Amino acid sequence: MSLFAELKRRNVFRVGIAYIVAAWLLVQVADLAFDIVGADDWLLRGVAIILALGFIPAVIFAWAFELTPEGIKREKEVNRDISITHVTAKKLDYITIGLVLAAMLVVAIDRFLPERGSEMGSDPISSLNVSPDQAGREIGSDPISDAKLAPTPISTPISKSIAVLPFVNMSEDANNEFFSDGISEEILNALAKVEDLKVAGRTSSFAFKGQNRDLREIGAALNVSHILEGSVRKAGNRVRVTAQLIKADDGYHVWSENYDRELDDIFAIQDEISAAILQQLKAHLVGEDSIQVARTDSKAYELYLLATQRIYERNEASLNMAKELLDQAIAIDPQYAPAHAQLGIASLLLSSDAYGTIPPADANAIAKKHLDQALALEPEQAEAMAGLGLHATEALLDHRLAQQWLERALAINPNLTNANLWLATVYGEQGELSKDLNMLRETYDRDPLHPVTFNNLSLGLSLAGEFDEARSRLEHLKRYLPSDASLVASQGKVEVMAGEWAAADLHLTEALEREPLNYVDRLWWSATALGSRQYERVSESGTDNWKSLALDQLGRTEEALLIGEKWVNLGNTPEFQISVLNRHGRFQQSVEFIESRWPDLDSLERAFPSRNGFGAELLLNLAQAHGRLGNQQKFDEVMQRARDSLQQQQEEGAKNWVFENSRAIFAMLEGDREGAMGLLESCVAMGGLPRTDFRGEFSVFSPLSGEPRFEAAMQSMQDKLDTERKALGLDPASI
Repeated sequence: MSLFAELKRRNVFRVGIAYIVAAWLLVQVADLAFDIVGADDWLLRGVAIILALGFIPAVIFAWAFELTPEGIKREKEVNRDISITHVTAKKLDYITIGLVLAAMLVVAIDRFLPERGSEMGSDPISSLNVSPDQAGREIGSDPISDAKLAPTPISTPISKSIAVLPFVNMSEDANNEFFSDGISEEILNALAKVEDLKVAGRTSSFAFKGQNRDLREIGAALNVSHILEGSVRKAGNRVRVTAQLIKADDGYHVWSENYDRELDDIFAIQDEISAAILQQLKAHLVGEDSIQVARTDSKAYELYLLATQRIYERNEASLNMAKELLDQAIAIDPQYAPAHAQLGIASLLLSSDAYGTIPPADANAIAKKHLDQALALEPEQAEAMAGLGLHATEALLDHRLAQQWLERALAINPNLTNANLWLATVYGEQGELSKDLNMLRETYDRDPLHPVTFNNLSLGLSLAGEFDEARSRLEHLKRYLPSDASLVASQGKVEVMAGEWAAADLHLTEALEREPLNYVDRLWWSATALGSRQYERVSESGTDNWKSLALDQLGRTEEALLIGEKWVNLGNTPEFQISVLNRHGRFQQSVEFIESRWPDLDSLERAFPSRNGFGAELLLNLAQAHGRLGNQQKFDEVMQRARDSLQQQQEEGAKNWVFENSRAIFAMLEGDREGAMGLLESCVAMGGLPRTDFRGEFSVFSPLSGEPRFEAAMQSMQDKLDTERKALGLDPASI
């Protein structure tokens, strides 16, 4: 008997076929089951490897052993005349048919369910012969594994909206991650320039990097209807990119494509991906030129991508590295406008006023040179326009010019989160608080997980008395940022403005424990601790402005003034210094301090507009000094500016205890004791614990001392202080 006939008689072929069908079925069932329970991808690979290794032992077993009525025996021990292999063959046929039917059922289930994700760790484009449908399955988690996981978005996503998740780095060198991140961001920026297409911001999209999150959850968090994801494999001068467009609500696979090119063609790949997405979304179609990215040498482009990722880290070491990388990129290609734009922004951020040590004048000069060069090379370079807006604010103190540059930048690319925030700040400094708040809401809608965005929005809402909305938005973010220090700090700032001093102290302290070098959070903690009269703590750990006030309260006035002058010499507001001087009746010194640095009120208000919703205490302190010195003309001039400022802020919606306290001071200086008393009561009712010295000899409120309403307000404030200090485990202290 031939070998083939013997293999057939012993049912080796039937066992092999049945094994293959059964193994395939087990892999599919395991894939479904592992997706449902959220098991790691390596478990499925392990099952597949074990089943593959089991094939050879299975056919060897079929050759060497035979099933008999007495059980399994070695084939050589069975008499051929009584062998029942023909009966076993029929049973194996029935088993195989059953397995095939089961496999068809699994295929049907898989077909009628929305597409599931392929493995994050596998190479989705390992061969150019793989079809787009096979190669382009979702890189991520199963978007329908558990309906309970998908949160409800704040609002219904518009159909023309998308988030670009960071592409997975499939290169052998993990250090190439900057390249895959950069490609994702370049595509994001190209899409953001398209009219009527909402694109989620970079920070929020990248917040899900490396997380095995349900796509519906990501869609709900970013409030988008579509998600783009993919991978990048870079080897030498070759790059392989896959991209795939997914519907966020049901995981439906809309489009995918693979690209295998020379690195010099990476720009063409970005253009093709952007154009394909626009067609799939049926967005407002634009010409190909309008979404093309700037071309350059491939090495210069790599340096540029690495530099932009370093700039996002916002610390001196990373910014210096970015500057060096951009210098190298420009040396290779002096005509590459994006590199000049980013170098200009990095230079501004390296000023000693920001994250670095470069003297402000030098930083501003370097920045202006490269920002101008970027626009000369590429007149529609949005990043350069945004940088010039920042330059106008920081170097020129020209908020109107800054507004013009920033609005031009955002007209080209509305997804520039920093430009949005800088413009919102410009609006706020000019007293356009409603514009400021609307801009922050729009920025939040695009980039809700960006810390500066949700921090500024929650604070802006608090200044307008919209505490419910502020708390609601922060609470919504806890699902996605459960241990984020910025979120904790933002909660504390809202509580300060709501007059919840103990809770604010605890949250800001927690935020500083997580990020002790966060200067802004330390500013707010210092203000909070000073409000609850923790003078010793502030004098030891507070920022210089609040430390000067604490030291003065502790009787260390000259030390306080030295620290206050240092604070002002760094370019900060003189409000705190004038407050200390006025408290001791040193009004002539207050006036001289101001006029020696700002010769007129125009220059003072350009530097410190005092229209951002916190009142106008700098102007009011200066008005008090002029009034006490009998400088009636200057007193009237400063009071008129303070009146205009407070009126504008009130019309723009300012409604908080800080603002009410400022209005009360204004009323006292104007001689309106009744109005001042009502505003002071309003301040107390809002939970305010102002730093104002209410009873001192030179306090603006000293004329009210002894009046029943004033004493009742002071007692209410004292009771509030006692309650808050008790909640912090502190002994009582006096107002």
